[in-house]
Order: sequence, then C-alpha cells, then structure tokens
Amino acid sequence: MNKVGFIVDSTAIIAPDLIEKYQIEIVPLFVTVGGVTKLGTEIDDDKFEKDYSTFKKTTTSSPTPNAFLEAYQKQFERGFKDIIVLPLSEKLSGTHQTAIVARSLLSEEKQQHVHIVNTLNASIGIDAFFEGMRDALENDLDVGELISLIEKRNENALVIFEVNELKHLYNGGRLSRLKYIVGDLLKIKPLIEFKEGSLKAIGINRNRMKNIEMVVNRVVNLAQKCKNIFVNIFYRSEISKKSLEIIKEKLKEKIPNLKIATSLRLDPVFLTHVGNEGYGVAVCAYN
Repeated sequence: MNKVGFIVDSTAIIAPDLIEKYQIEIVPLFVTVGGVTKLGTEIDDDKFEKDYSTFKKTTTSSPTPNAFLEAYQKQFERGFKDIIVLPLSEKLSGTHQTAIVARSLLSEEKQQHVHIVNTLNASIGIDAFFEGMRDALENDLDVGELISLIEKRNENALVIFEVNELKHLYNGGRLSRLKYIVGDLLKIKPLIEFKEGSLKAIGINRNRMKNIEMVVNRVVNLAQKCKNIFVNIFYRSEISKKSLEIIKEKLKEKIPNLKIATSLRLDPVFLTHVGNEGYGVAVCAYN
C-alpha cells in the first residue's frame, strides 16, 4: 500500500484504473439546475450533456467542509499516513478554502498530515497531471518528495480549450456583457487557457485554424523544454473532433515521443461554465 493518499474534487477527470489502484477519494461539488441542487457525482453525465441546451440557468457551488472532513477520515482509516489534496485552483473556486476549513476540524496531530496544494489547474488538467505522475506513484515516494514533484510539474502544466458559445462564460461571470454581445455577433471562437490558476483568453479568433496553430505551438514549445510529454484531449461536437484530429496529427509530426489519450467525459460543473461543445487539450510535461 502507498504511504500517501490522494483527494480530489469531482471536477477532476481521472482514469478509473488510477482511482481504483491508488484509492483516490473524490469530493463532489454541487450543481443547481432550475432551482434543484444535486451533488455533481449524482448527475448522469450523458443525460446532463444531452439536456444542457434546454436548461435556462445552471449554477455551481463548492463542497461542504463536512464532505472534505469525511474524505480525510476515510483516507486515514484506509491506513494512509499522509494525505495530499488536489482541488480546483483557488482562483476559480472556493473549494480550496473549504478543504482548508475542513482540515481545521481534525485533531492537531492529523492536521499536520493533510497537505492541500493549490493546483493552479482543473478538470482534464488534473487527469493529465495524474497520468504524468504514474511513474512517481509507482515508486511510492514520501509526502515531501511528492509535493515537491507536484509543484515542479505544475510549472509546465498546460490546459487550453476552445468554446463554441460565449453565453456560458458570460452566465458564469467569466465574461463581461459587452464582450459577450460583441463576441456573439462576430461568432468568435475564443481560445481559453488556465494561466496561473485563472482563465485567460489567449485567442479571439473567428478562424478555427488560427486557434489550432496556437494550440500546437503552445504544446511544441513545452516539448522543446521537456523530455516527457503527455497530452489529454476531449471534444464535444463533430466540428471540434475534426479540429482535434488536425491538432493530433500536427503534434505527432513535431513531437516523436508524444503520449496522447482522449477523455470521454466532462464533469457537469465544468460543462456548466464552458458549455457542451468545443474541445480542450491538457498537457503534463516534465524531464
């Protein structure tokens, strides 16, 4: 059994075999649709995505401190001496702060063994991170070594996604009304990047090929600095699938040692803010 247990929130998309093998505990956020609030883990992903266009309003909220407290207790009961918590970036959600509040409810001794990391990341970015950490997890490193490695690999983490509609970013408070109206009229397909834990628009284009070139260049630049490159992708429409096929081919041409996988689902919390169309690319790069 590994020395260190992990806890993530429900926005993290992680391969099922990793969750099972390393007994990763998942703390759900809340999703409210039409005044009805449910845990994100209680929502059928496929049905939520299928019905998404019919929703008038959807909102999300952080887990309760008690949910994190229960997760801490489960991991200690499983025999883990230390716990590393990898929630949504603290600039995107109150989930990080909730994890801190929950830790304060533990005994002083146990508090010393719960390590909450500001991931500066979210969703498929967490998945790419865990895929890139498989070798380290196999080596069963001490908690200090793991945290140091996590912080080091976060320096070269990358998540970029293109959204087809701006209304979801506007409704979620990520876009001003003026930018929403102008962008919608011009049919702009913004390219968004998680940058230092926040969402930043790095491309405001009407031409999809320009977005594709920007994504490829971002990943290639990382490959020039790092020996190991893992890329995780997702798409939510046939048009987006075609864009990703072009991206994949270009990356394979330029990066011989590229490892690439496709995520088949997105968490309802993430869909609430970016919509049910578009594509994304997450990268874990390291030496």
